Amino acid sequence: MPGLYSTETESAKILLLGDSGQGKTGAKAALVAAGYKLRMIDTDRGFKILRSLLTDPHYPYAAYMKKHGIDPGEPGRISYIPIDVPMEITQVTTRRENKNVTYDILAPTSAAAWSKVLGHLREWKDDGVSYGSITDWGNDVVLDFDTLSTLAELAKYWNQGLNNRLGALEDDHGRDTGAGQELVKRLAIKITSPLVKCNVIATTHITRIDLERGAPLSPEQVLRQSPTKIIEPRGFPTIIGRALSPILPKYWNDSFIVHRRGSSATAERRIYTRPIDNTDAKNSVWLEESYPLSTGLAEILYALQYKTLPEDFLSSLRGKDNGGDSGSSATGAGGPNPNRPSGFGSGGFAR
Repeated sequence: MPGLYSTETESAKILLLGDSGQGKTGAKAALVAAGYKLRMIDTDRGFKILRSLLTDPHYPYAAYMKKHGIDPGEPGRISYIPIDVPMEITQVTTRRENKNVTYDILAPTSAAAWSKVLGHLREWKDDGVSYGSITDWGNDVVLDFDTLSTLAELAKYWNQGLNNRLGALEDDHGRDTGAGQELVKRLAIKITSPLVKCNVIATTHITRIDLERGAPLSPEQVLRQSPTKIIEPRGFPTIIGRALSPILPKYWNDSFIVHRRGSSATAERRIYTRPIDNTDAKNSVWLEESYPLSTGLAEILYALQYKTLPEDFLSSLRGKDNGGDSGSSATGAGGPNPNRPSGFGSGGFAR
């Protein structure tokens, strides 16, 4: 067993939260540039953003990787598995007020997406090549779920399919939602286990929940019950329903928030390691209060693994933005700043 002062390199298990458009997916470009192999379960169709950041010469990553001999097109360097649920117009019949009612809805045509995800965790296959199980990978690999929020919906569909009610709008007593939550909880236990030695990032959106009444309620529910009540809902991972959202973070020792500060030309997206916007964060090693989106995840992951980034990593990818909360933007009065990755300011990618 490692001693108290052991510097043994460990894997990192990260819960990455952020509202839509803050830059959660684009932040992972820094991981590839830092030399990690990235394997992504892509349920939110966000991989195009990563492809652009890593290959478009307007961004600094391609030049940096070429200089350091990192080929993003090398087999196994980046592998993403797109997970989609086809929706079709389906006719359903249900019993209402003692009579049958038939109507059309959009519903999934298959519940196989969740099983597909589990299959890839058991044996990751991409273009006919097998990369083994996630328990076979080392800490030079990052397994990314983008996003766990959407994956929970797929778990719900799987349970509906199992019970012959795929696409049902009614959820009697929350059975489908509860089953989806249980499946996601078990997935969280699996991917944060020491037996999974690769790095793991579970990306989620943020939902606002009020806990003052002893049960997780949405702000709308609280205001319907007490219209004059002043509430300060807290931010938690978005998972179907609300019961699991406040519980899920306990499975991670490291939880960070992607957040945009400022607006218009002064906006800047950063990764925060301390609570912000009434959303909690936590970390297992000493970290700066926040990091630029362009390099932040790589800086954090290296710190969690007790490693040191190459000397020119920050200067090449951050440019003149070397930290702090200045809120500097990608463009100024003189036009685009060539020393700053433009995709991370007020314009550019916002996934």
